[in-house]
Amino acid sequence: MKKFFENKKAVIISGILIVLIIAAAVFLIQNGIKKSNDKPSDASQSENIDKSDNAAKDEKTADNKDTTKQEEKDDTQNKGALKEGESLEGLVNDFNTLPEGEEKEKVRKRLEEILAAAEAQSPANSAN
Repeated sequence: MKKFFENKKAVIISGILIVLIIAAAVFLIQNGIKKSNDKPSDASQSENIDKSDNAAKDEKTADNKDTTKQEEKDDTQNKGALKEGESLEGLVNDFNTLPEGEEKEKVRKRLEEILAAAEAQSPANSAN
């Protein structure tokens, strides 16, 4: 042990390491205390759960109202919606390949209905 204390560099390095270890321990303990203080207590957790339940109920009510309004809009706009087995790409191809005449005119009107319905449903128009 005497030889250890005779070597001044070893004593200084050991002292610095001990100070660093103590500082790291204090830092970790403080962070642990801070994190435990940040956690809400059981009572406040139940209050938060109750508040979130009430918010969820209010949101469901609002969603139901919005859904009803949306369904009413959809009924009026469904005229332009694609029907089963119908695709926009297919209609456009038909329009481009059909010769001028009554059949092409029907496809054109159908495309106009679909595009008008899509435009009415777009977010830019729903804000107005």
